[in-house]
Amino acid sequence: MHLSGTAAARRRNILEERGVVSGYTTNLDMGQLGFISIASDGAAVNLTGATDPHPRAYGSNARVLGHYVHDLKLLTLEEATAR
Repeated sequence: MHLSGTAAARRRNILEERGVVSGYTTNLDMGQLGFISIASDGAAVNLTGATDPHPRAYGSNARVLGHYVHDLKLLTLEEATAR
C-alpha cells in the first residue's frame, strides 16, 4: 500500500490515538552509519557510598569494545576509543 506523507501521518495519528501503536523502534546498520558517538546513559557512581547504582552505569563501553570492535570488526580499537 502506498500512502502520501500526509495520509501516512494521519493514519499514524489515528492508530496512536486508538492505542494500537504505543512506541517505535529503530534498527541501525552500524557498518553503514558512519560518524557516531558512543555514550552511556548511566550516571556517575559514588564507589565509596552505600548506593545501589543502576546496571546501565556499567558495561556500555565494554560492550562496544567486545561486540563492535572484537566480534563484528565494525570499528578499530582506535576508532572506538575516539568515539
